[in-house]
Amino acid sequence: MAPGPQPLPGVFKHPDEELERAYNICREEERNVVLRQGLAGDHSESRLLVNLRIVGYLFVYAPSEKALRRLGDEVLLCHSSATPEHPLQKLLSDLGQHYCNHLLFPFITVEPASPDYSRESSGTTSVVKSMGNKERGSLREIIPRNDYTAKKFALQRDKRCLATGITDDKFVGPTEDTRCELTLCSHILPQISGIGLEDSKKAAEFRDVLEHFGFEELFPAHDGEKFRSPRNLLTLSHNAYCYFNHLKLYFEETDVPNCYVIQGAGFSPQRRFGSLEMTTFTSDSPDTLPLPEPIYLRIHAACCKVAYMSGASKIFDLLDNHDPDPLEPVFGAALDARLSLLMRDQCASS
Repeated sequence: MAPGPQPLPGVFKHPDEELERAYNICREEERNVVLRQGLAGDHSESRLLVNLRIVGYLFVYAPSEKALRRLGDEVLLCHSSATPEHPLQKLLSDLGQHYCNHLLFPFITVEPASPDYSRESSGTTSVVKSMGNKERGSLREIIPRNDYTAKKFALQRDKRCLATGITDDKFVGPTEDTRCELTLCSHILPQISGIGLEDSKKAAEFRDVLEHFGFEELFPAHDGEKFRSPRNLLTLSHNAYCYFNHLKLYFEETDVPNCYVIQGAGFSPQRRFGSLEMTTFTSDSPDTLPLPEPIYLRIHAACCKVAYMSGASKIFDLLDNHDPDPLEPVFGAALDARLSLLMRDQCASS
């Protein structure tokens, strides 16, 4: 992936000419902002530029054909609805801000959970292997009751960090001379789409975006306890967890089922923390402990690419634990100022 953020590609090819026209509308408005900034030496419109690029890169990395068509309809509606009081750039920026707030940002975990082994026994008993063959054959997918149980089930399936391939320490005996590490259980689709969310409005908005993009089949599968399905869980090392939950690490599908290339948004995870080049997901009991769902990983990967190439990742990098809610106006004003300074410094050093 090219170093980001980047201007929108000059060419977007699709059999549907209306989708090409919609993309070109975004690109033209982005070009106008860049030219205006260059002539004035002013980067106060950095947030506007990021929002326009979010829309444009959603065309490039759309996670589904329906998402692409819905996006095209929205851009063309903005174009036809533009007036002097509501200029096209503002309408497109609002659209990009909507997807930043309700599609990209929900994936961000500012402070990862710490590994908790306080309730683990020294010899973890296999959830599935302890069952008889007949009992295993009669079971359907296991749905964990809580986050603690979800971690146990994911770990029982994976036994290792799926990014580094290093075995979790629970599967290494005290006298074994084998490299191991502590792991965390990560959701693929964020917890905002399921239970345990303090603000149900944010959950509904995230869900609405996914359904709008053609992923109605994800719901009600993620309602209630089913949100903790192993299909939505990954076992990751602490480093991999942090990168994955900051839209910086993703798993790229290959033509081989359940085989993924491990990619970093703007960095090499192999050099950064020793990840594998490729990984293949496996499960000893695929009926009861199913593998991570490819659709979920595809959505996450698309969001990683859009966030990085548009510059939204730089916004998320400015977050800290003391920032106000990113959806509040006071946060937006402060962030715009910080982002403008960042873009100015980058231009000065380039």
